[in-house]
Amino acid sequence: NKAFVDDTYKVSIPKTSIGNVPIASYTCTANVQNMPVLVQSKISVKQKSSVHVDIQVRSNLNNTGDLADFTLAVPIPSVIDGKSILLTKGEGAYDELKRVVKWKRATLPRGESFLVGFEAQTVRNSPTSSVQSSKLPILLRCRSVEDKISTMEVDATAVVGHPAAVHTARSTSFRLLHRVTT
Repeated sequence: NKAFVDDTYKVSIPKTSIGNVPIASYTCTANVQNMPVLVQSKISVKQKSSVHVDIQVRSNLNNTGDLADFTLAVPIPSVIDGKSILLTKGEGAYDELKRVVKWKRATLPRGESFLVGFEAQTVRNSPTSSVQSSKLPILLRCRSVEDKISTMEVDATAVVGHPAAVHTARSTSFRLLHRVTT
């Protein structure tokens, strides 16, 4: 179980291949202690058939830069009446067809936070405890140039008589899945 692996791979492309040839794809899945962003959520039961959900997103004080291009999505479980959803904090929208509440935000400066939230009624004859036990997943995607979860370097070496060039598509975003556990 190494924290860092230094592997080198050689890729040969036949002369018959003309133009761009994709040679690698990279995806990292990791458990990281100090994420660049923190998500906290709270589900409150109001009356007997109403729920209130608050979500706070905070940029880590240890980040070296700002975070940008936020999309925050909450899939709505079947025990919540989608027609009753009322956004209480943040500028967002509810997609009734997909049953998802989404908020977007352009930037989040280092160390700052923002709040979003909604209220809704439960489906008739559904207890509010079933909303809390559904663990309401919160999906967050944002972009950061300075703060990363992982990195990868690519280099090209010319073969004698054959020029080599590598063009990379750089991605600086990360996704986070947060689940409320009761």
